[in-house]
Amino acid sequence: MQISATCQAALDLFRRGFCPIPIIPSTKHPACKWDPWKQDLDEEKIRHHFERHPEHWLGVLTEGGLFVIDADTPEGVAALHQLSDSLDIRPGIIVQTRRGEHHYYRLADGVFAKSATPDTKQFPTRCDIKTGRALVIVPPSPGKSIEIDEIDHFNDLQALTQDQVDAIFRHNGQEPPREHMAPTPGSDHELPAFGEPSEDFLHAIPRVNALLSAIDADCGYQDWFRVCAALYSESNGSEEAFVLFDEWSSRGSKYPGRAEIMRQWVHCRRYAGGRLTLATVAYIARNHGADLSVIAREFPDPSEPAATTITAAELSEAAQTSDSVQNREPVPLAQFSLRGNSEIMRADLKDHVFFIDGLASVGQLTVWFGKPNSGKTLLAMHGCIDAINAKRVDPDNVYYVNADDSFSGLTSKVEFAEEHGFHVLAPGHHDFRPEMLLRLLRTMAAKDQARDIVVVLDTLKKFTSLMDKTAAREFGTASREFVLKGGTILALSHTNKNRGDDGRLVPAGTSDFVDDADCAFVIDHLNETEDYRTVRFENIKNRGPADRVAAFQYSIAGDDLSYAQLLESVERIPKADIAALQADVSTRAEHPEDLVNAIIEHIQRGRTSKQALIEAVAIDTQYGQKKVRATIDALQGTDPTRHRWTVTKGERGLQTYAVLKPDDTTGGTGSN
Repeated sequence: MQISATCQAALDLFRRGFCPIPIIPSTKHPACKWDPWKQDLDEEKIRHHFERHPEHWLGVLTEGGLFVIDADTPEGVAALHQLSDSLDIRPGIIVQTRRGEHHYYRLADGVFAKSATPDTKQFPTRCDIKTGRALVIVPPSPGKSIEIDEIDHFNDLQALTQDQVDAIFRHNGQEPPREHMAPTPGSDHELPAFGEPSEDFLHAIPRVNALLSAIDADCGYQDWFRVCAALYSESNGSEEAFVLFDEWSSRGSKYPGRAEIMRQWVHCRRYAGGRLTLATVAYIARNHGADLSVIAREFPDPSEPAATTITAAELSEAAQTSDSVQNREPVPLAQFSLRGNSEIMRADLKDHVFFIDGLASVGQLTVWFGKPNSGKTLLAMHGCIDAINAKRVDPDNVYYVNADDSFSGLTSKVEFAEEHGFHVLAPGHHDFRPEMLLRLLRTMAAKDQARDIVVVLDTLKKFTSLMDKTAAREFGTASREFVLKGGTILALSHTNKNRGDDGRLVPAGTSDFVDDADCAFVIDHLNETEDYRTVRFENIKNRGPADRVAAFQYSIAGDDLSYAQLLESVERIPKADIAALQADVSTRAEHPEDLVNAIIEHIQRGRTSKQALIEAVAIDTQYGQKKVRATIDALQGTDPTRHRWTVTKGERGLQTYAVLKPDDTTGGTGSN
């Protein structure tokens, strides 16, 4: 019997020392259990599978030293070829994909590497790495074709040295992989190239100094940052203005150091040419008691435009307020007004930044609800590390509050946090207690310390009562104060034991936790094998461009995996694959494989009439006749990729069945 092209390709790969594996169509997920497939793998096993499932795609496992570089953009392909030339390496196999190329190498003995998925949207020249416990899709799967194949055996692939692997990771903007890697100190921000100030600004420096002297450097964050943005905007980001701002800031008790001042200076690039000017500084100085007319007389400026800038601020203020209003008792609400802050607020809204891509935004309160063992902690930890590696967050600003773990689990997470540079807090350690959290969030908000801080709460019930509406309201209020000052919270919570009438999981606790959140997801099991669990995120509350659905797969292959290996096993399922995977799972759930096999066995034994077939299968299995009939009807037809048997109608409407062979495209009729 002639074998399919996919089966032939799988056999060819196996003979050349690779480990082929069947793939569920339109996904990147194996169609069978990983380790049982590898065990005693031979040509007969491969033939048998693809004869029964000719619709399956083909992949290869990267265990055993295979190292595949995946360039997904034109820029990435060009950069990869340039990198190969610079490192004097040549792939033995190049696979053309719809979006780019896969380059095949192997690792030399003793070389350490791990899979990596950099942010190619933000950095299109970077490439994915597949190695270790991972897989890649290969031809003749749709969208894949061989461009170069110059090897006879896996061992003919060029063996990469540790230095070459390290160089590839540095090209991706990542630290070289090590089994125990210490965090590397340094700033995420490059020092800026200072701009050239105008003559007007240089003439105005003495007067600017006088204005700054009138402003308390320990003023609130809003005024402090408006001074920074105004100086940057008026001076074209000049070094002279930076020195003025740094010296003035150093007079305050909260001076964060020159490096932090530089970070804020870089952040102010977005305000260049905006409405924040020296008039803003003058306005703030006046609110701190400065007499602008005195400053103008003591520091005259030969440049008339610069001289009138401050005067304009004074006149503008005077024009806004009549004498009668000035003499009136101040309205108590005025002290809370945000008027004058729109420039800063609008600029902060320009770019929406995800902390965890599509699932948790910076500056928002997000809650993930899931049953125990749904992977909440693992996926949150994986998301933290991904955000740090992609430089979406500063690791020193990430605080993972682990209040639901054993000492062994806590120790593993602290070790991993130390490797990546973020913080872990836990009850009973360093005098931290869960009941302190809300007070700490409020304090950080009040002192303008919340901006850019990320807090992960694992789990929510350790910090508030889920069933108490008063406690829920207190949590929501404190969290809202924190995120309105630029902080980010990701809270992990549970679902009820029982599902709702629609079959969906129901978030535990009062509705306040969903109502008060900016974004909320429910995590549910999508599929599970002996080796892997697949979970699905469904968005149930959203303020912003969050994903409606997302899915992840991670290993559950035993207790012998280290936490690092468990984190490395996490793989995000492409959006395009989720629907296909959901459909495959639904089909297998509706028509179990053991029932399908029983029907095939009875047809092969000669029970080919429909009623006899239904009765025989129902007796031999635990399924009722209604279930057997539904499966027979659903899988009958002539398409080998969708059906398992054909049906022929004879005299008096008698229906008889025959097993559909993989290469059989003729024969009986079908209703599907």
